[in-house]
Amino acid sequence: MTYRNQMTGQFGNIRQEGYELCDVFAEQAIRRFGPTHEEEKAPRGILKVRYKNDINQYVLEFENWNVKAKVTGIAFRKLIRDQIPDEAVQQISMYQAYADDRDWIEALR
Repeated sequence: MTYRNQMTGQFGNIRQEGYELCDVFAEQAIRRFGPTHEEEKAPRGILKVRYKNDINQYVLEFENWNVKAKVTGIAFRKLIRDQIPDEAVQQISMYQAYADDRDWIEALR
């Protein structure tokens, strides 16, 4: 109710800009009710993900952990590269310029 009242400015509450947006609501809900220390557990979780001959499954598990860990760029690619077979990486160039990590993942798939 407090969030709703701050979102609308009702009942004498000061209206908070952005509170009507879903991502702001999700952030506030996770901050208030979410599990604790998830960001600290995420890097360890990423290191436990193993490639098992299914690149889509591996990337999905990796990305799920990475939602909290927020690894990007060279570190993101190195963590993935360390788990997959060399021939998979040889098919795409590690030195080719990709717009972002998402493009690199799609090329890998």
